[in-house]
Amino acid sequence: YMREVVPGSRTEYEIVDELKKVFNEICDWVKIVETPTLYWSDVECYLEVKNTGELYNCVALPYTLTSSVEGRVIHGVLLGGDILLNGDPRDSIVLIEYPSEGDLVKYISMKLAEKGVKAIVFYDKTPSVLRRSVVVFDEVYSFNHGSPPSIPIVSMDRVNIDRLTHTCSGECMVELHVKTIVEHNRLSKSLIAGLNGSGEREIHITAHHDHWFKGFSDNLIGVEILYQVARSLKNWRGVNIVFISFTSEEIGAPNY
Repeated sequence: YMREVVPGSRTEYEIVDELKKVFNEICDWVKIVETPTLYWSDVECYLEVKNTGELYNCVALPYTLTSSVEGRVIHGVLLGGDILLNGDPRDSIVLIEYPSEGDLVKYISMKLAEKGVKAIVFYDKTPSVLRRSVVVFDEVYSFNHGSPPSIPIVSMDRVNIDRLTHTCSGECMVELHVKTIVEHNRLSKSLIAGLNGSGEREIHITAHHDHWFKGFSDNLIGVEILYQVARSLKNWRGVNIVFISFTSEEIGAPNY
């Protein structure tokens, strides 16, 4: 289970098939529900220093599209509601620490794009940690169509950021290459299983199985709890209990 699980992917189908086998052994009934989803994944992401040819691996943040851009490296700092930059944002590639509140990533990205930056490289303050969160270029959450970011937005290991900063101690030109896949007509899968009790009342216990990277805390722990609760209540005879391992929590809303 500790692989990245993107809604609508072959990996998700394999995971849901395995969950179905597990819950079939415990529950009175199990079914799979399919949901239309937007599929996104990154295939390649690296940054190249122009004068040395050094390469630095990265991961793209959804919903970054395939792109290749060149610019000067500058640094950014989030201070209160302002973004402070140590250089001209126009035609630059900005290195900036990941905010503690993940939802701020899209607002930082939109503000920097308005300033004319070519790309954004986020990094976590902890070495060897990569993070992902969805970026759409819309101010508010809504049920209307959104749009992918207009510039590439990626995440890089702090170790590589420190190396890059040392390499680019003076003015430094770099090129960022990103290749991603977007498909608008995939189907994702949720698992629903139940223990039959008495009466019409139901208790729903839910978690999502899609996740970035290994997904240990978000949300494999939740999926494990579903299994452990179902197993411990195998002989339950109270109200009906429904266990739901659902899809597309991290990503997947059609039309962005």
